[in-house]
Amino acid sequence: MVYIIVAVAIIAVISTIIKVNRYRSEKKEIAGKAEHKMREEALDRAILNKDYVGGNNNVSAAVPYEVDYRSEPAGQGSDAGHTAGKGMTLQIIENSELSSKKYVFDPNKIIRIGTLEGKNQIVIRELGLPPIQCEIKRADNKIYIRSLESPGAVHLERKKKELEIREGPIEIKTGDCIIIGKTKLELRILKMGKGV
Repeated sequence: MVYIIVAVAIIAVISTIIKVNRYRSEKKEIAGKAEHKMREEALDRAILNKDYVGGNNNVSAAVPYEVDYRSEPAGQGSDAGHTAGKGMTLQIIENSELSSKKYVFDPNKIIRIGTLEGKNQIVIRELGLPPIQCEIKRADNKIYIRSLESPGAVHLERKKKELEIREGPIEIKTGDCIIIGKTKLELRILKMGKGV
C-alpha cells in the first residue's frame, strides 16, 4: 500500500514538473516573439521616420504576430492573476470561431479598440459598435481598461464572472477576457527581459 502511495506521489510530482516546464517554454517563446516584433516596429519607425510626418494622427491597426487557424475552441491562460509592472508587455488574443490572432503591445502606450481604421490598434469588424469602444493603458505599474462609449457595450470576464465596464477604469489581470459585441479578447500580461 505504501508503495502505491509513493508511486502516485512521484507521478504527480513528475507531471507537475512537466507542466511547469511546458508553461515556461511557452512563455519564453511568446516573450521572444514580442521582443522581436517590438524591435521590428522600432526599426520600421526609424526607417520610415513616422514620428516626423506632421499632421497625421492616424494609428495603424496592429498586425498579429501569429494567426492560428483551428477547429477547436481556444484555451484560457494558465498564469492568471499577474499584474503589470516594469518590463511588462500585454498580449491580446482575439479568439473567433475559425482562428486565433495574437497581438503584442507595449502597455505604456494607449491601446484603443473599436471599429474605426486609423484610430484603433485592434479593429473589430462588427456592425453597430462605436468607432472607438474602449482603451487600455498603464498607470501606477498596473494596466487598466475603460469604456469610451455607451455603458454596457464592454464586459470584462474574470474567472467565470462577467463585469460590465462603465466610465471608470478597471484593472486588468492575466487571464481576463474583454467582450465587445461578439468579439472576445483574452489578455495576458507578460514579463519581459532576462529570466523569462
